[in-house]
Amino acid sequence: AYIPPLLLKEGLYKMDVDQDTWEDVQADVGDFPDGVLPQWLVDASVKKGIFMAQEVVNCEQELERCKVESSNLQTWFYMEYQVVKRLVKEADDEVSFFALHRLHQLYEWLELWRVNMIHVPTLSTAPSWDEFLPPPTLEHHASHIQVHAPNVDGDDDDAISSDDDQDGEVEEDIETEDLGFITLI
Repeated sequence: AYIPPLLLKEGLYKMDVDQDTWEDVQADVGDFPDGVLPQWLVDASVKKGIFMAQEVVNCEQELERCKVESSNLQTWFYMEYQVVKRLVKEADDEVSFFALHRLHQLYEWLELWRVNMIHVPTLSTAPSWDEFLPPPTLEHHASHIQVHAPNVDGDDDDAISSDDDQDGEVEEDIETEDLGFITLI
């Protein structure tokens, strides 16, 4: 077998172009078994083939990493979507409305990702992008909620005082009717 010359550390980084290290020394044919040079050393197409074979291996490894990442993204998204969807169904109307708004935001992301990731392979255990149904419209959900305007009669029974001073002075009176509130129809 051919053994290349030993590289000495001292003087290696001086970048002296006349140094033997930088010489492209042709090996003596007698240094190789049966006096035949290996193809990777003499044939440019074999050298290129080795490089291309390594590129194929690297691409296959990267494709596997992409599969796992895509599957993780789909699994995370599926779990997030299901939790928010359940919150929309089980929470009171005020919380449910905001959860539905979040569900719409998630569905918009889904539509963007579905288009851009259609050709990215996934693991067989990952949920499919096609499993997601569009959420109900916000307008449909909002029709079950009514915002009441404040009552303008002169009752002071529902006054709330802000009493932050130590001497007990009332800084302001706030009527609950002035705040408005949301109730079910």
